[in-house]
Amino acid sequence: MSLQPTATGQPVLAETEARLEAARQALLDGRYADVERLGLDLVADCQARGETRGEAEAALILARLFGNMRRRPESIQWGQRVLELGSSLDDRALGASGWAVQASALAEDDRPAEAVLAVDAAIRFVDPGMPALTRRLVYTCLLLSYRALGMFEQALEASRQALAVSETDALRFWSLFNHCTTGLDAMDQAAWLNGVESHRLRFELLGHEPELSTLARSLGTPFARMRYCEFAGGLFARLGRLAEARELLSEAAVGQPNATLVARRDVQLRLAAVLKQLGEAEAARQCADEALVLSTQIAAPHASRELLRRCELHALRDEFEQAFELGRQHYAKTVHVLLSAMNAQIADLSARVSDQAMRLENAELRERNRGLTHHVQEVRQQALTDGLTGVANRRGLEKAYRDLSDAGESFALAMLDVDHFKRVNDQFSHLVGDIVLRQCSQLMAESLRAPDCLARYGGEEFTVLLAEQQTGAALAVIERLHQRIQSHDWSRHAPGLVITLSAGLVMVAPGEAFEHAIARADAKLYGAKRAGRNRIDA
Repeated sequence: MSLQPTATGQPVLAETEARLEAARQALLDGRYADVERLGLDLVADCQARGETRGEAEAALILARLFGNMRRRPESIQWGQRVLELGSSLDDRALGASGWAVQASALAEDDRPAEAVLAVDAAIRFVDPGMPALTRRLVYTCLLLSYRALGMFEQALEASRQALAVSETDALRFWSLFNHCTTGLDAMDQAAWLNGVESHRLRFELLGHEPELSTLARSLGTPFARMRYCEFAGGLFARLGRLAEARELLSEAAVGQPNATLVARRDVQLRLAAVLKQLGEAEAARQCADEALVLSTQIAAPHASRELLRRCELHALRDEFEQAFELGRQHYAKTVHVLLSAMNAQIADLSARVSDQAMRLENAELRERNRGLTHHVQEVRQQALTDGLTGVANRRGLEKAYRDLSDAGESFALAMLDVDHFKRVNDQFSHLVGDIVLRQCSQLMAESLRAPDCLARYGGEEFTVLLAEQQTGAALAVIERLHQRIQSHDWSRHAPGLVITLSAGLVMVAPGEAFEHAIARADAKLYGAKRAGRNRIDA
């Protein structure tokens, strides 16, 4: 792409344009070492000749290259250089491109607030009259930004805009590949959030697969063939067409040794999953081992998508404890990224991204931000709350335990059990049993202070965490709960109903494992029950 000269800049020389085009073609072919060499040489030569526009175009190629290679700091650095040169040339196309590559690099680098601001800036610079190649680059970078932020609906819309302005087979192939791989991620997310949307995406991607195959054959490069095999193998694996998936992923695994570490790791990971489902345990283990080796070489191991891939990898290796911890970290990071992105200050946003699509106004975006923030907070709260009683569940209890443990001071833990609860269900019905559990939760919660935590541990068992460092003070609180339950008028819920509690109380030392503290309190609880129930063993 040769940009038009402006009043403050000079046109790109024919020799420079030819070298730029060679670098762009190498980028499309996946010859990243050639791109880096060509790009750096061009920057140096253009600087020596004072050819500002040529330097800006070369810097843009390098920013895209390092973004593809996940070398994010370098991508951000070269994107900033594009912005500086574009500003000196008063060139909106360079401004839009520079902000777009900055946005995708920042999003991949887990800097969501900055990424959202860069997206806003890129959108403000875009003009429908810009060359199609510039608009495609901007839409593609917006797609990558939204995908890294977990905003798949916006990512798919951006990829559709990129497809609409892809004028050659090569550009259409890569735009369609980006759309399809984003669709796979969106389909995975929709599988547990929205079954109808997951089904719709499945049929859309199946419809794109033949065209992507045809375009890969038309291009005739090993890199394009490998990326097609990577997508189609992943799609067929999700659809249960395991034999086809195995063939395609096996070809992708050996088809392009110069692919990025992330691409090679992902192919090995998907292939390992397919082989495991086919019962080829040893081959699956070898692929998983290779994927693990590649994972250790990938930069930014704590990025949200990397945590998810490593979680999947350890699960494939039957290392469930590590997989669970990585899954927990991925969930926490995803929530953090979404909240940070949505809370970023985006002011005076009124821009067009295309002629008929992706038009956002300030009020609309802020309203969507509030809605998404509320939704994320609601989902996070539901994940930590017991559905019947409204108090914390086991997961919420473990989080509260970690928070108290991190403070480095001792605290109290009590296990409480509703006496003869089975008899309540048998004599008065399960409906009354549910009422008893809800009423017990309410009475106990009303008797606790803000720092304390009440959780339903399971069935009729409750757990209380008390920010008390003395046994006597903690015992006084549990006695208050015990008395509150015993003195409540239960007959108004069902004639003849009487409810009491048994409890076991222990003090937790700093650093004591959750399971160990629970086991000690549980032993105290059963001591109280063996002694006749309706009492506290501390």
